[in-house]
Amino acid sequence: MSNEVQGVLNSLEPEKADSLTEELSHLKQSDSSQYNSLCFLISAAARRSVVQEDSDNGFNAEIHALSAGQLIQHVRLAHRYGWPLVSTGVVSVNAFREYVLPYRLSTEPLNNWREACLNGSFARENIKDTASLIRVVSKINSIVRQNFVFDYRAAFARDQNWKQLYRSKRGDCFSMVALAAFPLRAVGVPVTYDLINSWGNVNGGQHVWNVVVRDDQKFYPFMGCESDPGRNYLPFTLYKSLVKRSAKIFRNQFSENDPVLSALQKDGLLHYVKMESPYFKDVTSLYTPTSDICLSPTIKGNKWTFINVFSNGRWTPVFAECNKQPTVKGKNRKIRFHSMAREMLYIVSAPDLQVSPYVTNPFFLDSVGELKVFTIDRKVRINIVLTEVCSKLAAMMASFQRGLKGNALDDYQSDIYNGVKRNVPKDRRLYSLYFWDKEWIPGARAVANDGKLLFRNLPSGTLYKLSGNENKTDRPFAVIGHQVIWF
Repeated sequence: MSNEVQGVLNSLEPEKADSLTEELSHLKQSDSSQYNSLCFLISAAARRSVVQEDSDNGFNAEIHALSAGQLIQHVRLAHRYGWPLVSTGVVSVNAFREYVLPYRLSTEPLNNWREACLNGSFARENIKDTASLIRVVSKINSIVRQNFVFDYRAAFARDQNWKQLYRSKRGDCFSMVALAAFPLRAVGVPVTYDLINSWGNVNGGQHVWNVVVRDDQKFYPFMGCESDPGRNYLPFTLYKSLVKRSAKIFRNQFSENDPVLSALQKDGLLHYVKMESPYFKDVTSLYTPTSDICLSPTIKGNKWTFINVFSNGRWTPVFAECNKQPTVKGKNRKIRFHSMAREMLYIVSAPDLQVSPYVTNPFFLDSVGELKVFTIDRKVRINIVLTEVCSKLAAMMASFQRGLKGNALDDYQSDIYNGVKRNVPKDRRLYSLYFWDKEWIPGARAVANDGKLLFRNLPSGTLYKLSGNENKTDRPFAVIGHQVIWF
């Protein structure tokens, strides 16, 4: 027994400690794999925290919220149904520990979901290889998707136990991934969810989808209650070659936490990057090419800097860097943001600055990892002609808000993709153009004529944003070599 596990046992009330010690002694002689799994759960449960109003700091280790019997039963059932996949080499030990063994998926109420699933509609499955693994996922996904209703107004998945969630079958994408994950884990399939905290090249907030994880490199995305794995499901494909992009992609973990997210939580800043838990692993590079971004912004005394994408009309923080290096007189402090997705527009901020929180100019990380910095030049003035008010990608996103379904939606989106439908400026409508100089500044106004907009005498070299588009698809753009480039 490790010193960590022994230390946890010593901190527990005597009856619970005695029960766990007795089980560990038994398993050490009879089943080393279950012994290691129970040690793993005890250690992880002592590190993980739940909100506890009666504790001194508002949090309490999860080990104190679980009975010895609950921990032991999770180990027994997880091994009964999931360990054979490890024994036959279908999944790794780490995938089993992180995505089958845990007693909870995220921060939902602690409950005996495993027994509820196995005593309900989900029976033990015969899984012997990857093909049968995928078949079981598709089978169970077809069960949970029956009668599911997508509803943003439904109760949050994190506030419901398994029985409540399965009874209601209503919710958003978080409910969808939970509905699939619980029964799949119950029958031994290593499933979790991947998360983005904000889209970067379209407007939108958080999104999650499921993944079957065989090991650190082999995984199969799917969408609970919607799309099965093995059918070319890609969470970023919008329509054919039109792709949504995210700066960061995180995988929900159980025992491991991201060090940056953990430090943000300690400082009470996790909400800045729209995350509720530090128990995630950065998997951005498993989905898309990435680069480290190294900058030397002018900052003094700021502990944290944040890297932002543009979404929903504003710069939105998606990740952070702790400024540990001491400031050298006459030199700016260097900061590095690791594994940032390419083909993305960024800006860096330090939120506790009193004047402007932005400490860099906007910049674009291109497909080969080079930075294009947008620096305003007020001396060189340009005219800007717009024949469209948004990109094809933004127009495709807006098509989902038109209330079209089935063939009508397919035909409409096909026309957008093929250029038959274009978002041209509406004649006689007044539009406003803004340019970026540490904030969005009104630059010019124009009335559309003959499907065109002409804005005169604007600063060059920076970003621009159009206002007046009824579909609220406003996105930044730049003028590069007389060409309008939308971001």
